[in-house]
Amino acid sequence: MQEGYSIPFPILYESHADDLLQNVKKANVNILDFVRVQKAGGDLTSIKFSSKKKLRQNTKKPGRRFPLEEAKKDELLAAMLIQLY
Repeated sequence: MQEGYSIPFPILYESHADDLLQNVKKANVNILDFVRVQKAGGDLTSIKFSSKKKLRQNTKKPGRRFPLEEAKKDELLAAMLIQLY
């Protein structure tokens, strides 16, 4: 796992879990960016991609992938996973 990237807030999502999961499934956001922005308390609109294709292109670049097994452990992050190939 890359240094500094762990599942940040497993309990944070509970109060709005259903709405959040639905929105995350529709969003085109790289998980690494999402985790960084959440830790910093920033705005997610600045890290959205205009399409799944552009998100895939970005995520395929070196250093742009959140560890798959770690993402699968968190329901919200798991919902953000996309097919890369």
